[in-house]
Amino acid sequence: MQIDFPIKRPRAIVGQKVDSTPSTTVSAVSDVPVAFGALVVFSEVPSLCHTPKTKEELLKPLGISLRQYYGLRYEPQTAISVLRQGRIWVEGVDATEAKIAAGEPVFIKLSEGKAIFTSKSKDAFELKGSIYLEGLVEAKVPIEINFLGGK
Repeated sequence: MQIDFPIKRPRAIVGQKVDSTPSTTVSAVSDVPVAFGALVVFSEVPSLCHTPKTKEELLKPLGISLRQYYGLRYEPQTAISVLRQGRIWVEGVDATEAKIAAGEPVFIKLSEGKAIFTSKSKDAFELKGSIYLEGLVEAKVPIEINFLGGK
């Protein structure tokens, strides 16, 4: 039986939708583990996706993985809910970054096999079809994406 209720709850969780505005979600499968709130791209293997490893792969974004109620990430060969169009919370690169303004483009820094969201363009690549909605909140930042342009 629950006898206490937490008063302080986080405003957002990485991989959570920002609001209930219309969005487009697709189902995908990856052959590697995928964290919640991670950018995934089309794979060369039909019907598979994976996290980006090269600049060229950023030209074919599939979307950002949505948070689920169970587990800490998506395991390989399981169905992944991927947001293609809408608003989602992602992990910001650094709380000490320069202030992020609404409407600024989102950049991706590829480091050690991870795609890191950042607002700095140095050593990073612009993620076409995405903008920041506001600044960092507890190392999380809301972005709006529209990857419906196709492959």
